[in-house]
Amino acid sequence: NALPGISMLGGTVTVSSVSITQYTVEFTGAMAGLSWPTIFPRVVSSAAGSFLPVTLGSVSHPKGVTKVGAGTVQYSGTIANAYTGLTTVNNGTLQLNKTNPALAVLGDLTVGDTVGAAGSAVVQLLASNQIAATSNVIVKSDGLFDLNSQSQTINALTIIDGTVTTGSIGNLTVN
Repeated sequence: NALPGISMLGGTVTVSSVSITQYTVEFTGAMAGLSWPTIFPRVVSSAAGSFLPVTLGSVSHPKGVTKVGAGTVQYSGTIANAYTGLTTVNNGTLQLNKTNPALAVLGDLTVGDTVGAAGSAVVQLLASNQIAATSNVIVKSDGLFDLNSQSQTINALTIIDGTVTTGSIGNLTVN
């Protein structure tokens, strides 16, 4: 079935079920369409206890992505994500696991929305250097920015009652 509002320009959208709570969504090739940003990946949702690995590949758009739902979404793959808008994690976990030198987040990053309990919105690095060095990171009261013993350089860090952890050997450099 075709996805409404998305035009494929020689690319593919592959959605495969790994288990009842785990799906892989992979975009390859070029996409176009005025309503595309309102469909996906503007909002990525994962239910509690679920795991959703997402490979955005070369999708390019100035709009951002908002992670909602209590489950886990993982950005992985060998191609850098190309969307440049704000990445927001309102709740649940966003794991960043792109293969170096591919970047998972090119724009700014906000962890938390001040609505949930402390630590209910998490960004966790599974590999070093997942966020562009020009990105600004904001960690709100319900947010946890977990370097997980990885290294990361960012432009600016603002902590609004949130938590940043580096792990035992992690290193965060703020320009």
